[in-house]
Amino acid sequence: MSKGTESAFNQSALPLGALKPFRLFDMHCHCAFAPNAGQLVADLAHAGVFACTGTVTPQDYLKARHAFALFHPQVGNLAIGLGCHPWWVGEDSLNSQLMAEFSSLAPQARVISEVGLDFSGRNADTRHAQEQVFSLVCQVLAQERQAGRGKLVFLHMVKSSSALLGHLRRSGAVVSDAAAPCKSGRFANWFVVHGFSGSRELAAELVQAGMYLSIGPRGLRSRKTREAIAVVPADRLLIETDAPAAQGQVLQAEAQIGVLDTVVRECAQIRGVSQEEFAQVVGENSRRLLVDAGVLPGSCC
Repeated sequence: MSKGTESAFNQSALPLGALKPFRLFDMHCHCAFAPNAGQLVADLAHAGVFACTGTVTPQDYLKARHAFALFHPQVGNLAIGLGCHPWWVGEDSLNSQLMAEFSSLAPQARVISEVGLDFSGRNADTRHAQEQVFSLVCQVLAQERQAGRGKLVFLHMVKSSSALLGHLRRSGAVVSDAAAPCKSGRFANWFVVHGFSGSRELAAELVQAGMYLSIGPRGLRSRKTREAIAVVPADRLLIETDAPAAQGQVLQAEAQIGVLDTVVRECAQIRGVSQEEFAQVVGENSRRLLVDAGVLPGSCC
């Protein structure tokens, strides 16, 4: 993050008395990518929107945390995730540094976002390196869980479901009790597949593994995904924007909220319920998950 970006955070005006209870939850976005990030998050707070913002490397996480530190504890509508994104996996020497940084920061991070595997297109060329890094990420998640420091984890999973689930299971990072994945207190990890796109069968496998599915605009463009959305248990659905799409892209709160409203409307149509009912369901799911994982206090909303 550049010096100019940090200035954009610091200049945000925050008349805290006007804050509203959370009415929407963007469960996966990249607010820190935006050069107007500070004003963006402040505007979201005043509109009653909570945002889980992911980062792509441990250094990106540190910069985001530093830049937001001046105001996000006061506003309380932002969770910053420690990331190790598969697109940023490089050569072995760089990966060793990446994982050393990730391991050292993990104990203090309540949210891990985003991590995972992507075997699509050109990303398939780095499959071996990705799996090496993700295997170590899973080991860290297992160690944190066993130490009573369970994490809320947002997964990037593209054409890699079998490999990703295999790493999670072998490491002990994932709890197999799908019926009650959040009843083991801090000795559990909570997993969200962000930007879910896939078939009914894949959705069922992920839910059986105790995971939540976060739906965004990309998934809604897929016929198979829309068929899956229709039958996924309601208490496992979340919504997201995954915005902005790239570093340096300006994002206005109004546009981000518009994407969330569109996702709510389309998912409601797919499931044959009202927009109000679907919004209430995913809102309750988000609150429960964030409270169970210790990201929000139980009395917050």
